[in-house]
Amino acid sequence: MERIHQIRNITRKYFDPKRNIIDFEDIDVFLKKCNPASLTLLHSTGEPCDVTHTRVKHYRTCAVVGNGGILLDSGCGAEIDAHEFVIRNNLPPTVLYAKDVGKNTNLTTINYTTLRAVCTDLNLEATKLGAFCTDLEATKSGAVWTDLEATKSGAVWTDLEATKSGAVCTDLDARKLEAFCIAAKNRSAIKDKEEEEERRRATLTRLRESPGMIFSYSLSTVDSFGQSKLRAIDRVIRDNKIPVTLAFSHQSAMSNKGLYRKLAGKRWRLPSTGMNTFALASTFCDRISMYGYYPLPTYNNRNVSYHYYDQGGYGPNHKMEEEYVMFQDFHNQGIIRLVIGKCNLTEGRLEGNNLFKETSWYRKH
Repeated sequence: MERIHQIRNITRKYFDPKRNIIDFEDIDVFLKKCNPASLTLLHSTGEPCDVTHTRVKHYRTCAVVGNGGILLDSGCGAEIDAHEFVIRNNLPPTVLYAKDVGKNTNLTTINYTTLRAVCTDLNLEATKLGAFCTDLEATKSGAVWTDLEATKSGAVWTDLEATKSGAVCTDLDARKLEAFCIAAKNRSAIKDKEEEEERRRATLTRLRESPGMIFSYSLSTVDSFGQSKLRAIDRVIRDNKIPVTLAFSHQSAMSNKGLYRKLAGKRWRLPSTGMNTFALASTFCDRISMYGYYPLPTYNNRNVSYHYYDQGGYGPNHKMEEEYVMFQDFHNQGIIRLVIGKCNLTEGRLEGNNLFKETSWYRKH
């Protein structure tokens, strides 16, 4: 346990649940009273901005569960669920895969892509369209043509007698703007409603699967994109009485890249969500077991999908294999327990909701 404390002394300079997993109900007081970059009170000489709260405490055992295909047929579900605190990334499905991935989730961290996908699946993009059609000032920005795919409708171009020049946004009169809004809404109305509703139900179901879960956006919430989308999701959670706590970070996790030069000697341009989640977990977990972090395409002569629930893939900016090497090194040093392959609960015992593993790995470290 001493080794994880050594890592914690480093990671706590960059991550802390009080800064990175703030209850979303505190967003307004945070924006009013806090300096987001330093988390100090505005107009102060550096006094801590202690007007916000987090529901994350300190835990003896944590499972940090990635979404790797290595989890399929692993039988790790019961072992994962036996941890005091279970952390996942990007709202993965669990019920259909519970035998291998477990069903408990105490914290889910999400990135930009997942935040946008959740909003789309909950049909919250319509909010953006309605706001545009209400706020005539929006016509001053050529960005509306990019943001609203509805403008690509042939009917819209006909109604507006427009060219495909973004300059048309500066020329719209009230009549053409009204025509645009009507055409855009009509285009939205003729979408496949059954498929749209199915995506919405599936996302609501995944949010309901873990009552009490903290659903935390790990990038900047101060900017209009993150803030507006979290506010929209918060309304859905409240309206549907879903027992989930929404949370936000005082600044983007991507601003902590210097941390990984200290941990791994690497200058990663885009650390993965999983990497940032591990660093965050190390600040409040004494023993960390990691599952589903395996980026290689094969294991023991069998193919391994990127995600356990789809094929997926990662872009060239992520250095997953280098991150995996770091996790392997931490495992060998006894800092974390990196689980690859099948789980075997007969090596240890379960007691209550905690995991007490008397495995050879724990005895050794």
